[in-house]
Amino acid sequence: MSSLVLRSDHGRIAVLTLNNPPVNGYTHDMHKALDAHIIDIRMSPDIDVIVLRGNGERFFCAGADISYLRSLTPYQKNAFCLHANETLLRLENTPKLVIAAINGHCVGGGLEVAMACDLRIGKLRNDGRSDKVGLPEINLGVLPGTGGTQRLTRLLGRAKALSWMVEGKTVSVSRAVEIGLFHNALPETDWWSEVMKFATSFTRPHRSASAVGLIKRAVYGGADVPLESGLSLERELQARLFAAPDAKEGLSAYLEKRQPQFWGEAESSSVVSEAPSPEKPAEPTKKSQPQPDAQLPASSAPAASSETSGGMDLSRLRIPDEILNMVPRDLVEQYRLLPVYRKGDVLVVAMVDPSNADARAAVAEETGLSVEGVRAEERMLLARIVQYYRA
Repeated sequence: MSSLVLRSDHGRIAVLTLNNPPVNGYTHDMHKALDAHIIDIRMSPDIDVIVLRGNGERFFCAGADISYLRSLTPYQKNAFCLHANETLLRLENTPKLVIAAINGHCVGGGLEVAMACDLRIGKLRNDGRSDKVGLPEINLGVLPGTGGTQRLTRLLGRAKALSWMVEGKTVSVSRAVEIGLFHNALPETDWWSEVMKFATSFTRPHRSASAVGLIKRAVYGGADVPLESGLSLERELQARLFAAPDAKEGLSAYLEKRQPQFWGEAESSSVVSEAPSPEKPAEPTKKSQPQPDAQLPASSAPAASSETSGGMDLSRLRIPDEILNMVPRDLVEQYRLLPVYRKGDVLVVAMVDPSNADARAAVAEETGLSVEGVRAEERMLLARIVQYYRA
């Protein structure tokens, strides 16, 4: 697939990166690549959330590649805009949560892409500078032609949206949050890990992906119809959810005073990608004071992982608190791993993908121990994480 849009999967999250430096301007080829990824992800039961970001640190996306745009005939420009609209509608209508991780300037068509996402998260720079946000197409003698006039109006209201566009106004990230255009902005330090932690909170088993998809359909499908029609759609979708496994699990968990484990009907067979996250953590360093040695009794230590055995069996494993307390909950949930036992200076950690070097490095830095990853089946692993860390 085209390198103009890169995909890497992290658990149940698909990260799509617009990759046309330095400003990540889009062309018809980029939209075709984005469209193809969206279609693939829609068909995958292993992905719950899409995170869309730009390559580099300066631009999320500056809109259409102007040099490319100038090369097109009027007929081609119209076809280009039509396909761009179709691609963003497909993104908007995808029954999975879509988060725009806005890692730099987000102007023109870049903001139009971001507005087709469900949630928009900006970055607060450490030096006090701000990335620019806006639709300045008026300065080129054109209008925001990839959904900008329609989506901005629906987000901000007619008067404010009209003022923005005719003035070619750009605002700061903080201002975009204040007026409700961005949903949040996070500090530059640890920004990417916090974005991914946020995205993970919307994946199974923490959140019902089925409910997220139907909430999107209710919101987007009912926004521009009479209230009675919108309520009818809402009832229809609610009836579907009441008959589905997630609602039964949610109601049972509430009555039993426990955290629900939402799996729906999806078969979970994904493996965490080995592709590194865009902002790689620093190399681990050993802490000067090692943790006290805490091991499982020899009789209860799990068998070694192997490809033929299907990995570590967590179904009957009881893990002591002193082992669980070695790894903070945020790391457990971010990387989807579980400390299971210690042998000398080595901490054994159950993971879906033991080759995930970033995860092992983060645990090593936290504990000051060497980390050995062993493979575990994803559904059982996540169930044990919920049991031990979310009770």
